[in-house]
Parts: sequence; structure tokens; C-alpha cells
Amino acid sequence: MTHPLLRELASVHEREDRGHDRWFLQDVHKLRAVRSLRWTFSGDHMVTRDIAYALMTEILGANSDFQRFAVVLSLEAIASEFFGRV
Repeated sequence: MTHPLLRELASVHEREDRGHDRWFLQDVHKLRAVRSLRWTFSGDHMVTRDIAYALMTEILGANSDFQRFAVVLSLEAIASEFFGRV
């Protein structure tokens, strides 16, 4: 991020999200939901992977800080809508 305001917002967001990988793995173990990589990359999850790759394409192809930050905010909105349901 080069825009000063967006750089600060992105930094705050990054600090707040730090550690999610550990929390995710702790939840997997608590739920006894440990799976193999073969399961993770099976055909059952192809649609999810395709969506993730499409989102990454949007991020990598963004031409401005505002476009990149819009993707971040979109992901946050999706998470707040659906994580509680899962």
C-alpha cells in the first residue's frame, strides 16, 4: 500500500489478523477434524479452490491500493456473514 491512509488501515488489519493460522489449527484439533492433504485437495473441494484462485487473481491484478483494499473489505464482509453459520 502506498496511500498513507490505506497503508495505516492495512497495517491495523494485518495486526488484528495475526495468529489466525494458529487459531484455525487449534479449532481443527478441538473439533477432531484433522484431515489429510489428499482430502483437502480432493475433487470435493474444487469449487472452493477455484473461488480462492479467482480472488487471488483479483488481488494480484489490482492496479491501485483502493482496488486491493476493496478485495480485503469484501473478504471481511463474506467472513462476517458466513463464519457464524459454520
